Amino acid sequence: MLWDKGVGVLVDAARLLNESKASAQGKVRVALVGVPDPGNPASIDEATLRGWVAEGVVEWWGWQEDMSTVYARGHIVTLPTVYGEGVPTALLEAAACGKPLVATDAPGCREVVRHELNGLLVPPNDRPRWLPPSGGWLMTRTCVVEWALQPPACAGKIHHRAGELSHTAGI
Repeated sequence: MLWDKGVGVLVDAARLLNESKASAQGKVRVALVGVPDPGNPASIDEATLRGWVAEGVVEWWGWQEDMSTVYARGHIVTLPTVYGEGVPTALLEAAACGKPLVATDAPGCREVVRHELNGLLVPPNDRPRWLPPSGGWLMTRTCVVEWALQPPACAGKIHHRAGELSHTAGI
């Protein structure tokens, strides 16, 4: 768990969303998966993670060996990293599992996420645009959110658009 991966941004966004009218359908669950890395100065310490859990803003699932099971339990996978990545394994795996993605508009992430096709790209550190309290992309670009709330209703749209893209690209 590293601050550089944008975990603080995601926690703040979860707070905003759960305090807003956007959560009228119930509390939004945000699960963090991974463990602190004490050898890294950007590591989030266990006390901070446990504090967020006690506050009720996130769930912390710790280390998980089988990420496909983790992805199956969620609706949207996000990587709010604050720096350019290589090609993020987490986004590749989640995309392979058919999950909508929300990631930072940064090198690496934009190689996996096609904005408004298989997910959304958001500016780095832009907490209000990750999960805004009102308005913003969450309300206007509904396909990813619809998919999260009612998977069958929107999944066809995403897969249809993905099929168009692959056909156009000659894949």
